[in-house]
Parts: sequence; structure tokens; C-alpha cells
Amino acid sequence: MAESVMRIAGESKKSLPKKIGFTVEVLQRLTCPDGKDRVSVYDAKTPGLMFRVTSRGAKGFYLYRKVNGLPQKMKLGGFPDISIDQARKLCALNTASIAEGKDPMEERRAMRRSMPLQELFDRYEKDHMSLRCTPRTADVAKSLFDTCFEDWTARKLSTIRDQNIRDKHAELGRARGHVTANRAMQLLRRMYGWARIEPNPVRKGVVDFFPENSRERFLEPAEMKAFIEAVNGEENQSIKDFVLLALYTGARRSNVQSMRWDEINMLAKTWTIPAEKAKAKAPIRIHLSEHAIKIIETRQNNESEWVFPSHGKTGHMVEPKTGWARILKTANITDLHVHDLRRTLGSWQAAAGASLLTIGKSLGHLDTASTAVYSRLQLDDVRKSVDVAVAAMVAKAEEKDKSVKTATKAKGKRKGKSQKVMEHVG
Repeated sequence: MAESVMRIAGESKKSLPKKIGFTVEVLQRLTCPDGKDRVSVYDAKTPGLMFRVTSRGAKGFYLYRKVNGLPQKMKLGGFPDISIDQARKLCALNTASIAEGKDPMEERRAMRRSMPLQELFDRYEKDHMSLRCTPRTADVAKSLFDTCFEDWTARKLSTIRDQNIRDKHAELGRARGHVTANRAMQLLRRMYGWARIEPNPVRKGVVDFFPENSRERFLEPAEMKAFIEAVNGEENQSIKDFVLLALYTGARRSNVQSMRWDEINMLAKTWTIPAEKAKAKAPIRIHLSEHAIKIIETRQNNESEWVFPSHGKTGHMVEPKTGWARILKTANITDLHVHDLRRTLGSWQAAAGASLLTIGKSLGHLDTASTAVYSRLQLDDVRKSVDVAVAAMVAKAEEKDKSVKTATKAKGKRKGKSQKVMEHVG
């Protein structure tokens, strides 16, 4: 049979057959070819039953039929959450419904519009964020939803109108700030878009987002000495090490907090953040300067898998708000976030003459326009740039006040003059 010898995507350069006999073994082996976002095949046994696999490895069954003269695709379930037999039965039931003049997709959309907002978020969290977002992103979204929509959790989606959205946006802007209000609306828009519920109440033209100024805060040269002195004086060694590593690597706070020993290559002086923990879903290779290496070496005697272990549910350190506040108070520095340390490394690299491409590479920036260029850069360029920037920070922190130098020098001159007078008198 053709099915028994069929080519599985990735095993040959030949094109994938449009129809195959669905078996568990075949569907488990099916992968998305390089350079494509997704690939679909149809069941040779059940008309209209489609199986799709994406470049991220997500697999699912779909019904593909014309409804009222228009082609429609309806998801039946993920694989292996539902079996092939279950998918075939669901496909047959919905095909019979279409033959009777019904629209299964419209019925499903109507059912979704009648669900409470909390149920939509729970589905979005379970079926989307848990599979495609970093834990940090999912936690932020949940906190944002719980905080901003606590009075809407039982509200049915069909009752959320355009004016309700405008009123909620304005209310959040007054109570929680413009940035939070904007992020809440963006989260709601993503939830509706993911569920394919139309019309999306946060669609373009319904609400005018508040203007936002991009944050440009970083540690200025005049602040660096006081900051590092305050960090070095921090009573909690883990918080001290965490802050310095965040500063010396320019990595995101969540990545430093969840740093694992198996991600670090002490010999190569590199730290590789795996794709599942990276914001851009691609591995990030970070150079570790000598100062960063020394900090990591002092923590090697802990028996945990984490560089910053904790007794909490994550097993590793979470945001040290209290310790961070102590450091800022001691340094007499205001309006500085932990994430600003990431911007600080980049700023000091720029001040040392590093190119924007080198800075982007060292900070793990990835985007469609610059990824290809970054990949051509050698890590030597990054090593040199990071080393120079970190050395400049440390040198600034160790720099003595000019007033102290001047006073010491003047005192030495007076002492020398007095000595000469005494020798002359003697």
C-alpha cells in the first residue's frame, strides 16, 4: 500500500502526498518541512478529515468542508489528545450536520460568544500560553487579567460592546496608569483573536491607546560608583550576586533568576539560554566576562540544579523586590528597575565604541531584519565589547573621589614642606 511506504516530511525531498491513510505511527512521525510554517494532509478513508502539523510541532485534526458555498476549516482536536477514530467520528457527525443545512462553525462561534470572560482566559492560558509562551510571559498575563478584569470574569463575551471597552480602558488608565491600561486591552484583543471570535471588541478604531514613551533609563557614570558600592554592601549574598550578574551579562531578569548549571560552560565562558526560556524562542549565547565568571565560581558549591536556588515553588529565585529596594535606598538612586541593568550594559558598550550589531548580539536581540547579520558576527567581537564595558563599570566603581585625591595630595605637600623646614632649623 502507498501508506506503508509513504515519505514522511523531512526524510526526503519529494513532495508529501495529499492523501494518506492515517495511522498513529505515521502521524507521530510526520513533521513540518524546513522553511514552511505548517503542512497539511488528508485522510484517505474519511472525506474532509485533515491533519496539520506546524513548524513548532503542534499537531491536530480539522474538518475541511464547504459551508454555504464557502470553504471552512474547523478544528476537531489536538493529537494525540483525541484518537484517529474519534476524529473520524467527529468529522462524520459534522459532515452530516452540514448536509442538513447547518453551519457547525457558526454554532461553535455562538457558543463561544456566550461563554464568560474567565472561561475564555482559562482556555487561552491552557491551550495557548502554556504551549507557546515563556513562564514569565504567562505569569504576567495572568496577573494582568486578574488585576484588570476581576469585575468582568463572569461577564459573557456577547455582552462586551465597543463602548464597554472604551470605558474600561479609560477607567484602567485613571486607576492603574496608561501603560497597564494599554497592556490589558492588548491582552483582551489577543484572547479574542486566538478564539476567532468576531467582532473583536478591541479591533482597530474602537479604542485609542494612550501614548507611551519608551523607557531609556540606565545607570549613568555618576551613579555607577554608588550603585556598585551599595550592591557590594548588600547583606544577602544571593541578591548581591544576582544583581551583579544581571549587570555584567545584560540578560533578562527572568533568565538570570532561572539560570541553571547545565546552561553554563565555564571553559568557553559562555551561558546558553535555551529557546524555551528565551523571549524570541531561539537559543541565546551570552559571553561571561571575568567578573561574571568569578561570581558564578563562588556559587558552585550549592547542590541545586539552579545557580540561584530557592525554597519556593519554582525552585529558583524570584524577583528580589525587598533586596533591590535596599540597594537603591543605600545608593540614593531612584526610578531604576532591574531590567534597566540590561539597558545599562548596552549603553556602556555603545559608549566604549561598540557597533549596534555587536550590542544586539551580546544582548540576544533577534528580529527578522537583523538575525542574518547577527549570525555572521563572531563571538570574539562580543567578548571584547562586553569585557570593555564591564571593566569600565568596575573601574568607575573603584574610582576615588577627586576631592579625596586633591586633599591627600595637598596634605602630602604640606607634610613635605614642614619636613624641609624642620631639617633647615635642625
